[in-house]
Amino acid sequence: MTRAQIVNTCESMTASTLIIDDDDAVRGLLRSVLEAEGYEVTEAANGRQGLNQYRLKPTGLVITDIHMPEMNGLVMLLELTR
Repeated sequence: MTRAQIVNTCESMTASTLIIDDDDAVRGLLRSVLEAEGYEVTEAANGRQGLNQYRLKPTGLVITDIHMPEMNGLVMLLELTR
């Protein structure tokens, strides 16, 4: 991989964000604020969905709730590091 390809990959990752929260209103608020600042935003309603979405398309930033159904935020973050 060339230096330019690495830089392009890093730049595209830092401009994207994954929001994981089981509260629709919180996800909507965060999405509107981040999109207004130019971020590409992806959403997930629980940790399991968020983990699957991240594995399909990694992002530069993950914002997660802790207490969620199916998989909580702490378990999801541990899985991201494996």
